[in-house]
Amino acid sequence: MLKSLLIAVIILAQVIPLISTNHINTSLNSSLNSNSYITVTVIEQPKNLELLQLYLENHTVLNSSQVEKLFVPQSSINNILQYLKSFNINAKSYLNVIVASGQMKELEKAFNGKFYSLKFNNITYYKFEGNLPSLLGNAIIIGSNVTQAIFKRPDTLYNVTQAVAFSVVTPKDIRLAYNVTPLLREGIDGNGTNIGILDFYGDPYISQQLVQFDKLYNISNPPVFKVVPIGPYNPNDGILNGWALEISLDVEYSHEIAPDAGIYLYVANPSISLPAAIAYIDQQDKVNVVSESFGIPEIYFDLGILSISCIQSLNYEYWLGEVEGITFVAASGDYGGDGYNYYLFPKGSLLFPASDPYVLAAGGSSLYISGNSSVQTAWSGESVYGATTGGYSSIFPSPWYQGAQGFREVPDLVADGNPYTGVPVLYYYNETYLIGGTSVASPTISGIIDLATQIHGKLGFINPLIYKLNNTKAITPITFGYNTPYAVSSQYNPVTGLGYINAGYFVNMISYKPQISVAVQNESYLDGQTVSVIAKAPYYFHLKGYVYNGKSIIKEFPLYFNGTYWVGNFTAEGSGVQEVIISGDNETSGTYIVVGLQAEFLLPEVGIYYQPGGIPILVQLLYPNGSVAEPDANYTAKILSYNPLNNTFTNVTLVSLSKVRIIDISLFGINITSPKYIYGIYNISKNIGGNYLVSINNTFGFDEFVEGIYVVPYIIPSVFTEPTTASPGSNITIGVLAETVGSPNVSVYFYRHGELMYETQINSICIDNNQYYLSNIKIPNNLTKGYYTIIARANYSNNGYTDSGIGFTQIYISSNSLSSLIYEHPKVVLQGTNIILEAKITYPNGTLVKYGAFTAVLLPSFLSQNFDSLSDNYAYPLSYHNGIWLANISVINGSISNSLGLSQEAVSSNWYIYVFGVSASGYPTYLPSTVNFNTLNIIPEIPQSTFILLPYTYIKYFNGSYAYDDYIDYARIVNHNATIINSIVKNITIVNGSVTLINTQLYNYSVSNGTIIFNGTIKPYHSNIVYPQNFASIPNSSSNTELKHVSVSISLSTILSLVVVIISTIITIYLIKKSKPT
Repeated sequence: MLKSLLIAVIILAQVIPLISTNHINTSLNSSLNSNSYITVTVIEQPKNLELLQLYLENHTVLNSSQVEKLFVPQSSINNILQYLKSFNINAKSYLNVIVASGQMKELEKAFNGKFYSLKFNNITYYKFEGNLPSLLGNAIIIGSNVTQAIFKRPDTLYNVTQAVAFSVVTPKDIRLAYNVTPLLREGIDGNGTNIGILDFYGDPYISQQLVQFDKLYNISNPPVFKVVPIGPYNPNDGILNGWALEISLDVEYSHEIAPDAGIYLYVANPSISLPAAIAYIDQQDKVNVVSESFGIPEIYFDLGILSISCIQSLNYEYWLGEVEGITFVAASGDYGGDGYNYYLFPKGSLLFPASDPYVLAAGGSSLYISGNSSVQTAWSGESVYGATTGGYSSIFPSPWYQGAQGFREVPDLVADGNPYTGVPVLYYYNETYLIGGTSVASPTISGIIDLATQIHGKLGFINPLIYKLNNTKAITPITFGYNTPYAVSSQYNPVTGLGYINAGYFVNMISYKPQISVAVQNESYLDGQTVSVIAKAPYYFHLKGYVYNGKSIIKEFPLYFNGTYWVGNFTAEGSGVQEVIISGDNETSGTYIVVGLQAEFLLPEVGIYYQPGGIPILVQLLYPNGSVAEPDANYTAKILSYNPLNNTFTNVTLVSLSKVRIIDISLFGINITSPKYIYGIYNISKNIGGNYLVSINNTFGFDEFVEGIYVVPYIIPSVFTEPTTASPGSNITIGVLAETVGSPNVSVYFYRHGELMYETQINSICIDNNQYYLSNIKIPNNLTKGYYTIIARANYSNNGYTDSGIGFTQIYISSNSLSSLIYEHPKVVLQGTNIILEAKITYPNGTLVKYGAFTAVLLPSFLSQNFDSLSDNYAYPLSYHNGIWLANISVINGSISNSLGLSQEAVSSNWYIYVFGVSASGYPTYLPSTVNFNTLNIIPEIPQSTFILLPYTYIKYFNGSYAYDDYIDYARIVNHNATIINSIVKNITIVNGSVTLINTQLYNYSVSNGTIIFNGTIKPYHSNIVYPQNFASIPNSSSNTELKHVSVSISLSTILSLVVVIISTIITIYLIKKSKPT
């Protein structure tokens, strides 16, 4: 596993390019082939926008006809459709959204502009700029394929390789953990409701898979299952790119929660924009809840690659769906607190739409089952390996239902997402995969919400209702875990949100009618424009209005009751997304507006600037609707440096940006003649290092870059699972990615609460012409229990200047290790059998461990040096039963094809047993290990136990014609002949036939009109035979081919009795077989 992780880190390094300040290679406004066929989305603002917002927040539910009549500007839509048709453009509409496809040259004529090609690192995309014709008014145009290019599907993560401790969470376990089982018994099973799932590409096998999944887990088929394509439908594409597995997961795990709900699987073509896909679902109005297991990192909005108008347009569609009663749920993501922003810092690393305040964000937990009970912690870990994504939005101020403090926190709720407590997903050809990720959490939570709609009807915008359930039995908070750099607290937190749902309480308690609802006349404003606000609330309330930007209240304004509504206004100022909050009489509500300009950063490129020189800052300004704005003044760029130790930014310097018509930076390969850019240069000199952010005054957005060395540390404990934990005295492997020119010196520091607790130097090694920074260390005994921030620093001295860099990760260190004792298993084992392994796992004080993820790995002793690469094939999860952790182990059978590629003789040897894992509270087992730096294998030093694997395959019943190297429990030869070679036969009955025994020990036999032909030195033994019930009914074989072996479970007592029989003859048989060729 270590080697595969290091290869992944090399790939990571290629994401952020090295950039010389002597040559900046960027593709800026390149022309495209005018005959290219592209798709553009046009979004018209809904009419009666204030009423739409009031209905949304008041939870008024309308049908699709009412929505179309009240809020769709159908006349404008019809005019635009007719207009586009005159240019031979294929166009169709869904509510207020038009999807137009055609040749680029025709679209450019119709929209009065031009499409350009741009490049961001390894992503090439096109973008529209122009002056829209008056017919389109203030419509939002999404004239880009960038969403398709950067769409992130939260990974359906497999748990794989190395000393991986895992457990399997079944559909039954899921229903138990979230208290769904009692509801199903009461008939609250989704009857009369429908669940929507939005995915992309498709899965050609999904209908058959769902039928088989239901059979496998004894679930009733859904009353309705429909695949609804949105745009061109090519489901086989989903097999190639992984979306088919995502679809399998989403469908199966929403269905298992609400088995009697219908399922509508909406499969969008990737050329269809997200607003168009949501508008289509709204127009259909078939479902109660929609699960979305995908997202776009906020950093793409922050950089200006995506206009903030895209968010505005999508919110229109969410609002229209929510007034139909549709609830939207989105997966928060799978790369911790900073993984979607290149591991530089958390800002910009959330996924949208999960970060949207009008969408319910589903994060991931770790679910541990013990009998009929369960506990949950955060899906914890380092961002590099995966963890629940959570943190603070870089776009949205904290919504009123979260208390309007800081920025929007994600997630709202969690459900099982840890791949090391993964769920079995049935995929095509009936293959089962153990899967994790917040793609499990989103359909799980969606299914529970659907159950609530069976009782209350459609719930729509559910977020404020859910936050009213905080500190009730409906939601259980989580108290342990982290996601780099955040840690769980007892209150709402950016790792696990409010906690997880107790469905038994939730479905009855999710009922709240707010008394205040708020609306604004428009959604976007420029500085100085008047914002008119109306609120619906009782006349006797005492209301006050606030404008909040995520950092402070920037406006306060009064409201007056006009006999119908409360009304007020204020003057817009500032930039970005702002929140309008109305509060009074212990009630609060709000809405959002977009103010001012957005910065689209063309330079600096997100990369590593490793030498002195000037870094150009080139910015284009955008209006809130996404159109280009001409600068009307000079601007200032603020350069800030990030400190990962306290997760803060510090001002470094200011850079003046000027509006210039001709930008000649041909040194960097750029020459622009345009009045639409502002430009300046940030100079770096001798001491170069750090992760930096660039912001522009009076605009929304930021840029980022690395000075000197790009640094990403990662920790690999001897027991690899999630949470990533270690204990004093245990071994861990520390790796550091240090990307720059040259080979820097690297050191790693352990901090707790800002205090340095330990430091060590990490030296480089070279494997397969790749350089790695690796060190295997022992955790010092003086490190106390808690969450640690791991800081890696790199330095490299050049001629005349010094490069440096900083990176961070996180780990939990427990106070001690768990004790694991294997005290019951066979010492001598036959091939092809199932054995039960029993282990006792305790905390340091002797208390039994009841919850956790533990695994047993079995390997032949002569292959123990290959533990890393082989352990995943021979890993067996343990489950807790009455004080004992049990594993049901299928022993290898060398007589058939196996993953070791070894024969029956070759696998016969001494085998090692390792038991390891982590408790739910973060205590790891003690598994001392070393790293082979030549092979990059992590090798446990000592197995916990061993057994001898004999060169025989166990066969319970045999009635064939030929057997070789077998231990046969019961043989019945009737009306045919058989030959048995190099075997042991415990019981045999022969009727009208003969049996030839060659080098075979026979113990009990009964012969009727038959013969035994004995060829060897071992004498048969005769006694009474007692056959198992129904053995006589096994059909006789008349062919000369061996019947298929039947692999069965053998109890410990049976194994021990077999050992007594085997030992009496093993030496003789071994001496005979020793001379036989392998």
